[in-house]
Amino acid sequence: MDIPVPKIDDDEVLVEVKAIGVGIQDGYFFPKNIEFPYPIGMEGSGIINKVGKNVADFQEGDRVAFVGVLEPKGGAYAEYMILGKQSLIVPIPGEMSFIEAAAIPVSGNTMIKVLKALELKPSNTLFIAGASGSNGTFAIQLAKAIGCTISASASKKNHDYMKSLGVEKTVDYNDPNWIDQVLEWMPGGVDAAIAIQPNTSVSSMKVVKDGLEERPL
Repeated sequence: MDIPVPKIDDDEVLVEVKAIGVGIQDGYFFPKNIEFPYPIGMEGSGIINKVGKNVADFQEGDRVAFVGVLEPKGGAYAEYMILGKQSLIVPIPGEMSFIEAAAIPVSGNTMIKVLKALELKPSNTLFIAGASGSNGTFAIQLAKAIGCTISASASKKNHDYMKSLGVEKTVDYNDPNWIDQVLEWMPGGVDAAIAIQPNTSVSSMKVVKDGLEERPL
């Protein structure tokens, strides 16, 4: 349906949306006291159309990717979206398309934070549960860039895809013996695990080495 283009405040920018990222989170996060009709959607890419007078980091015409954080004036499933100072806005490299850029912000930013929290080193080993989706795609490539050795689980049909990204040992999470397979590959367990697939936190811990002896009392 047609709705008015939202108006910017002094600390906001108006983005002409060129592409959007579609994720399960789009149906979960909404600001309080929204007015309907309200376009949903959190991430996307586009061109900055207008800039509030208090905005110094961006200007009209900038190509950007973004994650809108609970924006009350509407989400990314529209031709225009308002982004405030609480939202993530990053420039797009010249060689990157709007479609490519729109697929990065939520999953890419999430996995960067996860890997920083794990403080992985080049010699570390990592297991990723459910690594063939968007989060896993970024986790594999970012961990590989650090220099980690990676094992990951997914359904059998996605194993070649994960290997193409840098996974050394793939396992099928439908196989009841996948834990034994990981431990056979890395006796004693891996240094860290990321449980992306729902309800895999407990099982993923079973392939992580016991570091109690290395920790100070």
